[in-house]
Amino acid sequence: IPICFGMAAASHEIVYVLLGSQWLAAATLVPWLTIGSALFMSAHFLAVMNEAVGRLGAKFAVQTVSAIATAVRLGLVYCALAFSFSGAVYMLGQLHLSSKVLQVNYLTIFSWLFPGVSAGCAVTFYIEGLLYLNMPISPIWMLFLEVSGAGVVLIGIYRIFFSNLFYNLIRLSGLGGVKGQLV
Repeated sequence: IPICFGMAAASHEIVYVLLGSQWLAAATLVPWLTIGSALFMSAHFLAVMNEAVGRLGAKFAVQTVSAIATAVRLGLVYCALAFSFSGAVYMLGQLHLSSKVLQVNYLTIFSWLFPGVSAGCAVTFYIEGLLYLNMPISPIWMLFLEVSGAGVVLIGIYRIFFSNLFYNLIRLSGLGGVKGQLV
């Protein structure tokens, strides 16, 4: 989620650096596609839980509704918007199904997603603040500042506010030996 939020905020520099100035018009699509991707990833997290408890039919029903929502064909910008909207429909459907299947309220499920959402907002705030400064530097250097600074913000948010999750992620990633260096 934080990576998607950061990519949405840094869309201009990402497109410029990776694709060149001739593709800058595509930068308007990136925020919608990355936010839609964050929604789909969150929904997938919930869909796996729903599938694990044998609610495959209901999971497919939610996917069908979200696929219909994506079928809008009104040009690239509207397709990107439809993708993001479809991600929201899919996320809400999986949220509702997960709530019923796991017998927990929506707030409990949101608490599972809260670290990623709050870190994503912090990354977005950092990048938007950097862009607000309107520094006269090349897009390559701006992207470097966005990515490196967003990484520091992301690690800081997880380390300070979600330290148990932070260290579990390090352990699960195989970087357990790094933990002592980060303390």
